Amino acid sequence: MLAQTLYALWAGHVVWIGDQAAHGTTVAGWPSDFWVWWTWEYQVSLVADTFGVLLIVMLSKWFKEAGSSE
Repeated sequence: MLAQTLYALWAGHVVWIGDQAAHGTTVAGWPSDFWVWWTWEYQVSLVADTFGVLLIVMLSKWFKEAGSSE
């Protein structure tokens, strides 16, 4: 997880700088603007992944137990 987080941090910085340059804005808010953006993206990803796993587990359990004697 540490390696994944470090890679996400590096890749997020590269993407953020590229987005700023593509839209003609400066990176004057660095590093605070980047950290706000990165933590938002990271949390959205964690929530989506967690919800997806829970949904898969719950639906698998429901379909597997459909018609079961339990």
